[in-house]
Amino acid sequence: MAHIGILLIIVGIAASQTYGVRQSRSLHIGESMSVDGYRVTFAGWRAHPESNRMAFGAAADVSRGGRSLGTFVPTQNLYFTSGQNVPTPAVREEPLDMFTGLLSGRNPVPELAQLAHGRNPFEDVYLVLQAYDHVRASNLNDPRATATLQVLINPMVGFIWLGGLVVGLGGLFALVPSRRRRPATVESPEWIRAPVQPEEAPV
Repeated sequence: MAHIGILLIIVGIAASQTYGVRQSRSLHIGESMSVDGYRVTFAGWRAHPESNRMAFGAAADVSRGGRSLGTFVPTQNLYFTSGQNVPTPAVREEPLDMFTGLLSGRNPVPELAQLAHGRNPFEDVYLVLQAYDHVRASNLNDPRATATLQVLINPMVGFIWLGGLVVGLGGLFALVPSRRRRPATVESPEWIRAPVQPEEAPV
């Protein structure tokens, strides 16, 4: 089982690196882009001022096959002391998000129903806010402000999680004590044999 799990992990890593898709585009509020069956619509800005930074987020509605996958908010964090922008991507990890949602008490029926409408449970989707107009984005209602969004789709990443689960199960099975056959000792009766008499020669 451990070997099968390691094989699944290798397949997941190789497929995600080989067949991954990435695409970037600058969008105004209300504009959309399509990437490998996903539709990303720039919905507007979200600003989060803090004591040491200003976080600008680009809210993006993501759907696949006409079904909404939720709102992603990738951000750019502008730190006042260094003056540098540090991006924070928005990630939807499958099937980890469904599992954590189930543990948090979220109703899993709508998400499971999306599997029948094109949602891929083994695929991760990343949104990165690559660039934006600082001056215009500060005015959250300015329709001229654009957000440059990068969409990254990594297929078969779920095989990495599945492989890790299989490796863990293999380790648990290895810890279970096995039923070993104990050798049984059977005493055989002692045979008493009479001494063999030599045959008499014929007269």
